[in-house]
Amino acid sequence: ILPEDVIGKTIYPNGVAENGGVWIPPAWYVDLCKKCQKTPDKQHVLFIDEVTNARETTQSLIYHIALNKSIAQGVGKLPDNAVVVLAGNSKEESGAAYNMPAPLFRRLSHVYLDLNIQDLLEWGSEQSKSHPEEKGRLNIHPLIASFVATYPDKVFYTEYDEDNPATFALDPRKWEKVSDKIYANKGVMRREILEADVGPEIATSLLQYAKNPPLSLEEIMEGAYTENDIPKVADAKLALALSLRYATPKQVGVVRQFIAKNLGKENLAVFDSAWVGKDDMKALMLAKVQASAGR
Repeated sequence: ILPEDVIGKTIYPNGVAENGGVWIPPAWYVDLCKKCQKTPDKQHVLFIDEVTNARETTQSLIYHIALNKSIAQGVGKLPDNAVVVLAGNSKEESGAAYNMPAPLFRRLSHVYLDLNIQDLLEWGSEQSKSHPEEKGRLNIHPLIASFVATYPDKVFYTEYDEDNPATFALDPRKWEKVSDKIYANKGVMRREILEADVGPEIATSLLQYAKNPPLSLEEIMEGAYTENDIPKVADAKLALALSLRYATPKQVGVVRQFIAKNLGKENLAVFDSAWVGKDDMKALMLAKVQASAGR
């Protein structure tokens, strides 16, 4: 990134510095001001990602924006309804990261985000907003969610090792990418495509796992399953419970009985919350179902 991408640049009419320069603001600043002015009743977030990947001299320019809400002293003041958020990785997580100067580090408020497979499963079970044209498409394909949940220690996340980086590093973004390819290929998984993302060993495991996919809503409604089909791993049980969140009101009673018997009360509570969402009518229906079933 160039400094002028962060703070803009100054041009001099006719190339004569004595005439005074004209400041040309950077594109992000122009866009931010337009958005804040268009909807002044809303807070707008200026999100600057991978900030630790910038050199320290560029970092200092960015920190001035974050700490003083202006590009420079008396220049490029940010709108009052703008909030600045920075994000980046530490040197332990990324070989491209630079150290953050201690004085600046101390002046920022820090929020550290940890990877959590439960959060991935819950988000993954939601309807995809990126592909609204594909009815029934989820953020993460149910097969991928179930596979990752069944073998979380092996496939959820590959720790970063700068001295010996993994040839095929696994993380939630990688699994989202694999999921997108499965959807794009109409549910068909090709070994060579999988191997390009996750490597031959994990690709083989996934293809083997796909031969006995997780239970579907239809199979549960029909009772077409055996004890061996019930997941044993806690995260896999959660994944299955969340995959059933789109049961119809007529199906929800049977689904709740299945979850309560086979997946546990905690997963039943998660299912209930996901099934209702923000729908008041569903909340009333669920209350009736719970009352008739004795909770």
